[in-house]
Amino acid sequence: DKAFYLMKRPIRFTFFFFLFASMQLFAQDAPVPIEQEPRHKLVFENEFIRIFDTRIPVGDVSQFHIHSFDSAFVCINGGETQSEELGKPIQKRPPFKAGDVWYRPHATMPLTHRVSNLGQTDFRVLDIELRQALTESDVPMAKLPKEFVPILENDRVRISRLTLIPGAKTPEHKLTRRALYVIVQASKAVFNFPKERRLTDYDPGDYYFAPANVERFIGNFGDKEFEAVQIEIK
Repeated sequence: DKAFYLMKRPIRFTFFFFLFASMQLFAQDAPVPIEQEPRHKLVFENEFIRIFDTRIPVGDVSQFHIHSFDSAFVCINGGETQSEELGKPIQKRPPFKAGDVWYRPHATMPLTHRVSNLGQTDFRVLDIELRQALTESDVPMAKLPKEFVPILENDRVRISRLTLIPGAKTPEHKLTRRALYVIVQASKAVFNFPKERRLTDYDPGDYYFAPANVERFIGNFGDKEFEAVQIEIK
């Protein structure tokens, strides 16, 4: 009987060890809200938007996470990635490059997936969630200066690209919507508003949230080309 009991102990231990390991593996694969996914760092939040600075190192894989708000994305550091939606085949995506922009209507089409970095460089993207529901407005969108090149527009956002050579600046202009500026290519630049003049050495991935209905200009006072993506929130 004693020998039988001693034989049962390792079997019982082995069973519980594998049960615990299986539970840990399931917990790692269980989908989490985006703010709980470790590679998605919440860096800015107000009543209108949330910004997640997402960084996936070479060879790394994110946890399964859930996107449930309409979102605009700006790639800061590109690379080769693949997306695996929960319960669906893995999809290898075309390579991203810095400055790429896309939009996903996750409020009506939620997405649960994880992302793998297959490239040779760390992958970085800013995920801008739109926190408020769509509202109708009778105020037309402002006409943009020629320095702003349209990228995409829908019922939630208008997105354009601003590129300034050293010494160049936009004319003074006013937007009828709040806007987020995401820096893609760094330089010493100024965002000039009536109550604030911000001359800063910007780095890729920096951002600036601006109010609506105020005059502004943006200038490049550095010695390198400046590039930013402007996201107007409807």
